[in-house]
Amino acid sequence: MKLVIKIFVLACLSLSSCNFDNQSNLDESDLSYLKDLDLLEKGEELIWFDSQLTLKKGGNFLSDKRMAAYFLGGHEPDNFKEHALLNEIDSIKLHNKAMSITYASYIKVFKKGGETFKVYIDKDSLTVENYYNRALKALNGQ
Repeated sequence: MKLVIKIFVLACLSLSSCNFDNQSNLDESDLSYLKDLDLLEKGEELIWFDSQLTLKKGGNFLSDKRMAAYFLGGHEPDNFKEHALLNEIDSIKLHNKAMSITYASYIKVFKKGGETFKVYIDKDSLTVENYYNRALKALNGQ
């Protein structure tokens, strides 16, 4: 049993996450990469960005124009790029799983056309709440 726990802890520690609070923590090549993915436009400002992998493999963010999530690190059928401009979003709902060891918190985005997607946030509970509140402010034009 102790061996299983040690393996689990080592696995958790080896899975490092790449978390950035805002655009100032991303360099120009990172921003260019997001633009190349058609997830960010020239002049668009990131409010927050979070990635459980590397920026090239996946990320989730709120900008002054959109919410987005992408994963490009798996087999082709598992890869995705999803986003919605703020004026296309009907509502959002927070699923705070910060106390869970195995799940990341996420904001479920409900688009006006009925589509949904998840924007993941792998942070502590207070930061998750702050990110969600910042997304609400952006949706209300603040």
